[in-house]
Amino acid sequence: GEAFVGDYLTVEVFENQPREVQQFLLRASTADPVCGDLADALTGSTGGDRTLADLYSAHVFLDRIQYRYDGGGTWYRWHPMFAGLLRQRMRASDRDLEKQLHRTASEWYHHHGFPVEAIRQAVAGDDVMTAARLLGESWLDLVVRGESAELRPLLELFDDAQREQHAELTAACAFVQLQERELERASGCAERALLLSPGLPAGTRLAIEMMSEVVRLHVATMAGQEADDAYRSALVLLQHVQVDRARLTMAQKRRRAHL
Repeated sequence: GEAFVGDYLTVEVFENQPREVQQFLLRASTADPVCGDLADALTGSTGGDRTLADLYSAHVFLDRIQYRYDGGGTWYRWHPMFAGLLRQRMRASDRDLEKQLHRTASEWYHHHGFPVEAIRQAVAGDDVMTAARLLGESWLDLVVRGESAELRPLLELFDDAQREQHAELTAACAFVQLQERELERASGCAERALLLSPGLPAGTRLAIEMMSEVVRLHVATMAGQEADDAYRSALVLLQHVQVDRARLTMAQKRRRAHL
């Protein structure tokens, strides 16, 4: 049963490791998947590649996997039950440290181009503002890369109040509703995102305006409605972006291309 397996993992696997390896396991298990460089960021030390390779060779419930990373590092996944046990111990011993580790992992994933993992880690670290910002920056990238199916599971990491309070989350909701042909809901989310956007940084506000126009155009086309107003609004916004395009981020340039 699970209780027996849990006891075995605790006594025979975790507690049989040297103290420094125990600390490595507790911190590095915050991230999944994990590579040596990410483990170093979480542990504040070096030698993560060697430690992970040694744990893998010792069959310490770690699987080597193929994963995209231009640094050429080796990636691993934790056995789900072992990872759950390690995270439970980490949470019980120092909840604040656990949150900080998730935030460190989020920053690392974001810096290395893993938006889905970065968002999940930010949510796990109770950093809703960062998670919302990352989702707002990356939702169109996910669509362009053929990973739009990731959007709904990511949005479901947030509760209803959070989705309604953050313009970036509401904007992503608009696109998901559009994908699912819930046209009225898509329009409503796009309008709410615009209402929430004043006060945001100029680049973020511009991205939300562009998203809103994209949704308006698609809704009009899909519903067979008169689209002249939407086209005119989109052209005005596109001309504005043409003027300022030298300052756009890559994510904003992709939104401009989509518009």
